[in-house]
Amino acid sequence: MISRQKKYGLRPGSVFSNLQKLPSSGPKVLILLALNFMNAIDTNIWIYSHDTRDPAKQFAAQNLIATLSPLAILWQVGCEFVAASRKLAPIGFTESQAWSSLAKMQSMANVLLLPSAQLWPATEKLLKKHSLSFWDALLVAACIKEALRSSIRKIWEPLGFWTA
Repeated sequence: MISRQKKYGLRPGSVFSNLQKLPSSGPKVLILLALNFMNAIDTNIWIYSHDTRDPAKQFAAQNLIATLSPLAILWQVGCEFVAASRKLAPIGFTESQAWSSLAKMQSMANVLLLPSAQLWPATEKLLKKHSLSFWDALLVAACIKEALRSSIRKIWEPLGFWTA
């Protein structure tokens, strides 16, 4: 069996593939190969994974979390999770359970990304270039800074070459 690298003419360690050789029904574009990546999950996915009011959404969130590896937890997402989990109180999800779930999230993660004021300029550029909320732009800026492939609640407009 021919390896994908040989079949499509990819060089080990190269960042871009030669898309002229890749079968595609869409327009030809440069694709950044995910040679080294992590996944970051947005707060809403973590909340959905505990929300029993919509079993289909809960199952999808739990399945996504279970299949993503390696995993990065952004400090912001951890804080938002504990705060947003108050909305689950009517279904019996307690503050104690929220803190316990946060500890489990942290144990699942390969890395915890802490806040940095250095993210603010990139966040500002993202806000000017794309229609994002401040918090979503901050999350994307953190992922870009750490070169993470972000799995978050929105389908993002292409962000170019991942530059803010």
